[in-house]
Amino acid sequence: MNRKDVKMKILAIVAIAAVILMLFVQALLPAFAASAPNIISYQGRVLNSASVPLTASSASMIFRLYTASSGGTCLWSNSSASCATATAMTVTLTDGLFSVNLGDTSASFAAMGDSIFADNATVYLDVTIGGEALTPRRQVVASPYALNAENLDGYDSSQVGGSSAFVPVTDSSGNLLLTGTMTASDYACTDCLDFAELGDSLTLDAATSITGTAGRVFSWSRTLTNATAENAMSLSVTASDTTSATSLQYGLQLTNTASTEGLDALLQLNNADTDDSIAAAIDITSAAGTILRGIDFNDTDIITDIELQNDETIDNNTDGTIAFGVSGSAELNLTTSAILPATDSGLDLGTSLSQFADLYLDGGQFFTDNAFDIDVDDNTASAFTVSE
Repeated sequence: MNRKDVKMKILAIVAIAAVILMLFVQALLPAFAASAPNIISYQGRVLNSASVPLTASSASMIFRLYTASSGGTCLWSNSSASCATATAMTVTLTDGLFSVNLGDTSASFAAMGDSIFADNATVYLDVTIGGEALTPRRQVVASPYALNAENLDGYDSSQVGGSSAFVPVTDSSGNLLLTGTMTASDYACTDCLDFAELGDSLTLDAATSITGTAGRVFSWSRTLTNATAENAMSLSVTASDTTSATSLQYGLQLTNTASTEGLDALLQLNNADTDDSIAAAIDITSAAGTILRGIDFNDTDIITDIELQNDETIDNNTDGTIAFGVSGSAELNLTTSAILPATDSGLDLGTSLSQFADLYLDGGQFFTDNAFDIDVDDNTASAFTVSE
């Protein structure tokens, strides 16, 4: 083929009818129908300088897609999906006519990716025949861009979520899976969770946390049904430890994370109803199993175990002594062998106005180290009797 003597005129017609028909059919089918193939049908006729069709049975051709009518970036070639190479291929001619399906891998073309028409506003077809590039390049218009119908505004659809922007599609059961992190802007309900929109339950498939900045309060408010046994919030936990309870598992754990300030309390129970009483601030019950310890103070970092409303304290010392304190100081200690005052001669057993009725000793002894420590004050003659 003499490039000087032969005038190559391509009647470049992009066969759009088949593509449009496919896309209309796809739009009418269910969401799970096969998507349109990324194939562009291209037809042309090679003529000589006298406008007579070539009689040759074949011609060497190269097909490329570019981002511009001249220069630009090569997006695809018949031999490479990324246009890394551009190798000539033999195309059959019939009376000068040829027809190819660009992107048809079964016809030895490189695959044509979705991003070519999804990410580029203009695409041009460059054709080289017998080593000579035809000019100008032909702009790919209208129907081939229908390949982008598989996307929505350039975004691909997904039934299983993704790590970048995508169009969510329900699965065969109508479930919608969203991945990534949802923020307040993802909801019509500002600074709240509307369960009327989310459904009656949420299922977590991984460790989940809710983090709030300073001043952000997570609040739960619910009015119980009149004359109905129900709970404002119910937390149900199933323990799972097949190694003889070697792992610590808690139904609810409150943790104070490290900071420069300390909390006033990890948990506060407050009755804000002035005209009604609460039967019990904490009600510990067991419907079936055994509770080994109702309350367990199990750390030496706990300075005072229990503090009552007038600064009375009950504290378990590190030596095993239980100390009872009044006004912030220990007064009475209970050990495994004795009840004794915190300081020597520092605590009376009863007062002149609040006296014990009887004192019984079973085989024990009564000691006094002061001659006036025993004071018997009674109107009867036998106020003090020692008998054996």
